[in-house]
Amino acid sequence: MQADVTAQKEAAGKLEAQRWLYEQILEQTMAGYWDWYVKDNTEYLSPGFKKMFGYKDYEMENTPEAWQEIIFEEDLEKVFRVYEDHISSRGKSPYYAEVRYHHKDGSTVWVICTGKVIEWDEDWQPVRIVGAHVNITKLKEQQQKLTYQQNLLGALFKLSPIGIALTDFETGSFIDANEKLIEYSGFSKDELLGLTNQDLTPPEYTGNESRINKVMKARGAFAPYEKEYIRKDGSRYPVQMRGKLIEDLNGRSLVWSFIEDISERKAQRLKLEEALANLQATLDASTQVGTVATNNSGTITWVNSGAERMLGYTETELVNHASPALFHLQEEIEARALALSEQYGETVEGFETFVFKARKGMAESIQWTIKRKDGSIFPSIVSVTAIHRQDEIIGFLGVLTDISEQKKTESEMRSLLQITESQNERLKNFAHIASHNLRSHAVGISGLLELWQEKEPGIFDEEIPQMLLKAAENLDDTIEDLTEVVKINLSDSFFEILPLKKLLKKNIDSVSVQTRRSGLTINTDVPDDLMVQGNPAYLNSVLLNLITNAAKYSSPERDSYLTIKASAKNGYACITFEDNGLGIDLKRHGHKIFGMYKTFHKHPDSRGVGLFLAKSQLENMGGTIRVESEAGKGTTFTINLPLAE
Repeated sequence: MQADVTAQKEAAGKLEAQRWLYEQILEQTMAGYWDWYVKDNTEYLSPGFKKMFGYKDYEMENTPEAWQEIIFEEDLEKVFRVYEDHISSRGKSPYYAEVRYHHKDGSTVWVICTGKVIEWDEDWQPVRIVGAHVNITKLKEQQQKLTYQQNLLGALFKLSPIGIALTDFETGSFIDANEKLIEYSGFSKDELLGLTNQDLTPPEYTGNESRINKVMKARGAFAPYEKEYIRKDGSRYPVQMRGKLIEDLNGRSLVWSFIEDISERKAQRLKLEEALANLQATLDASTQVGTVATNNSGTITWVNSGAERMLGYTETELVNHASPALFHLQEEIEARALALSEQYGETVEGFETFVFKARKGMAESIQWTIKRKDGSIFPSIVSVTAIHRQDEIIGFLGVLTDISEQKKTESEMRSLLQITESQNERLKNFAHIASHNLRSHAVGISGLLELWQEKEPGIFDEEIPQMLLKAAENLDDTIEDLTEVVKINLSDSFFEILPLKKLLKKNIDSVSVQTRRSGLTINTDVPDDLMVQGNPAYLNSVLLNLITNAAKYSSPERDSYLTIKASAKNGYACITFEDNGLGIDLKRHGHKIFGMYKTFHKHPDSRGVGLFLAKSQLENMGGTIRVESEAGKGTTFTINLPLAE
């Protein structure tokens, strides 16, 4: 009996030693070992298995549930399918799957899960399964990078704006080509892949092609060069090619070629040449621009026809006979020479007066008075540049632009500016007088109301006298705003931080009689803390206009309402005024809805200035207004104002 026990212990010891040896081997190969007794539902998970997922041996139980909790849910289903196939086939179907686990630090671990039933019962049900998990995360990451690079290269190959081709270096046969090259050539892809580079190249380029091949064989690449390709229809098109010599896995020499259709570039080059020719013709024909060239000493060597017309001299009279001093005023030349001498601390005189800065590499365009052959004069902007041959100045080019019309326009603009300033001053004086006189009347009205209140204090408990008091207060506020506008026009300050809800309530209260008479119900949804930046007089005017419009143009056929909502969005306060009034036919009137003196309904108080003023005032404050409307249903105005900073 004692011998049997001893033998069992020795066998168990050998088994444990063998397991330890397996674990050491597996851990060296980034693998983890597991041993599952299916019927008992107990499973040994090696320390290497647990370490693979960031756990120490004692942190993960040796149960199937332990690893099932950290495997990806969809991959667990895959493992179960593989397990079932392995069992149902009595081990013939391999127990193999690539699955993902959640690492303790939150990252993903890819593993190869492989196993085998090593013990069956009499009914071919598994008793014991052993297996291993091999960490293939780095391999998967490399595969993903490789797939990304392949996809990227594939996309570049497919979407490249120039043609790309892979050809056999020895035969020139096309192995692959992208869509752009196929588009250039007019062939289908199958047709093109049955051709060679030589088939598309005109025979006169054969010698050049041989030279390119020698260069490519020696250097492994060839620099850009131009040639022609033949399309399917027999026509030719110019291309620019560059290429790289590579080897495939079998050692075969291949060429990646980048082939750009330069037809448009060639056409642009021709257009440029044509444009230069036209420019020369324009310079020759221009009457407003004159061009004069001189040599280094100042003798005129060339003039265009524009200079001849501008100056009144012929080419024969100027070229090789005169200098630019001929058509300049002597007093201006002397003044300019003195200014340059003082500025640069050296003597400047004669022809150098015209070219001093150009000779030093500085651009210069200044105004001169030009004297014609007949003695008349005109103002001109003269630009002078040096003419270089390599690094040497060989002459100068002057371009004269007649600015007589420009000077005339400047004079007219100065006159208009003086008139505008005078009118603005009159308007300011009018605003001063109007605000002063209105304030006098407002003070008088307020004084009368105060006397009435002192004499009959009880009557002011009634609604109408209270409304009269409120109207007087609002009139006083309006005059105050007008005064502020006058101050604003006389100073740099303009905008204030304004509480939108408070201003809105004030304007609703000020027209309460009008809204009651029209049967208009006003609903508001405006945040208490919504502050905007603007001119108080302008904003009050805009709010009042939109509220009174809803009252004036309410529909007698239904209960009228005006809903005012506001919210902050993208640095602006968005305020909507939605009513169910008469509405406007925007198809007929939309283009003139914000015009001056434009009315769309018959109403005794309609003057057609309210919306015009509202739009002008909002734009002055950096805001906008837009309208949505349907005749017979109602109107929605949306205004946007900058939020207070």
